[in-house]
Amino acid sequence: MALGHQQNRLPLPGTVVAQNVAGGQFTTTTGNNGRFRLSLPTGSYRLTGHSPQVMADGQQELCSAAGTVHVTRRRPVHDIWVVCSIP
Repeated sequence: MALGHQQNRLPLPGTVVAQNVAGGQFTTTTGNNGRFRLSLPTGSYRLTGHSPQVMADGQQELCSAAGTVHVTRRRPVHDIWVVCSIP
């Protein structure tokens, strides 16, 4: 998970949630380096996250991946960024 724009990112600790179309949720934490790993069943997921370092009006801001993540049995998915945009 990171703070910033596509080309300029600052890694953040926090939480990442993957939610499938049926509403199932899978949660993991990120380290200070912003990296995370999730083992997910085959399907499509929307990834969101939050970090205690990104606050607005006393609440953690919602961060998100650019698009839907598609998981298959045959191929792991790498380089997924959950980004907290800077207003």
